[in-house]
Amino acid sequence: MAKRLSTKKLEQMFRTYQQRQSVQFVAQKCQVSRTTVKKYRISENWEARLKTIRRRARIIADKKSAVDLADNLGIVRNLKGKLLKGLEKRKTVKSQYPINDLNTLVRLELLLMGLPDSRVGKEVDDEFKDMSVDELLALRDKLQAAQGVGHGSSD
Repeated sequence: MAKRLSTKKLEQMFRTYQQRQSVQFVAQKCQVSRTTVKKYRISENWEARLKTIRRRARIIADKKSAVDLADNLGIVRNLKGKLLKGLEKRKTVKSQYPINDLNTLVRLELLLMGLPDSRVGKEVDDEFKDMSVDELLALRDKLQAAQGVGHGSSD
């Protein structure tokens, strides 16, 4: 009766099987017979083991993706908040086109949340790109007044 392969050789065969689930491939790479590969594939239950590894890898990848997404969303919201705060306090905003930056941040935030990130209709970027911060704030105030949302009004 043939002796059992070493644990090291079995792990080498399984790692090779992970690369390509082919008895012939494993036999050639590990320099064993096809019969030996078939025997250990069945007795060591490589299919179930591989399925478990893939499931665990997906869970780990999903958690990492969720953390990365949350981090990126936090960065975008922080930048958007700083830009809005600078505009509201009428501070000099370092950006030459703050409305474009705000539009980009809002769209990026929506994209990261999985929501539609574009509007139907004409892009407004070109109409506002040459306006100063004060002009943009004045326009905002006019729009809010027209909608009845004025600042400090006693309506």
